[in-house]
Amino acid sequence: MPYIQDNEKSIRTPLGRARNHGSAQGGTHHWWMQRITSIALIPLVIWLLSCLDCLLTPSFEQTVMWLNNPFVAVTIALFVIVGFYHASTGIQVVIEDYIHCKSAKITALMLTHFTFFAMAVACLFSLLVINFKTNPFSIPMQEVGIIE
Repeated sequence: MPYIQDNEKSIRTPLGRARNHGSAQGGTHHWWMQRITSIALIPLVIWLLSCLDCLLTPSFEQTVMWLNNPFVAVTIALFVIVGFYHASTGIQVVIEDYIHCKSAKITALMLTHFTFFAMAVACLFSLLVINFKTNPFSIPMQEVGIIE
């Protein structure tokens, strides 16, 4: 006679008992996205490392001029988007595997996804400000209506 636990002595089918307790084949997409973003990061990181010597020695103005190049700006933007997405999905796997309290897991996932999204937006905003040569903080407060 097969081993039957007390909670399995019911009229529920094996499929009914297994629902919400295991793989539903939903992790395949997540796994593929991790692999695709890691492959996409290989040339981006190699390019960024090759430019590292150019970034460490010049002045701030020279770095800003380097970032004004459209090819550089697009490549940096791709690195930021793919890198933060890859990091976010990687941290998500760690949280899902090692945090067992459901409310703590949901809170941690929301906090990390929001944090990575906010950092990516801040990086892209800075890149746009540099490339369009606008300073959003140079507008006098009186013109905006904040200070009278």
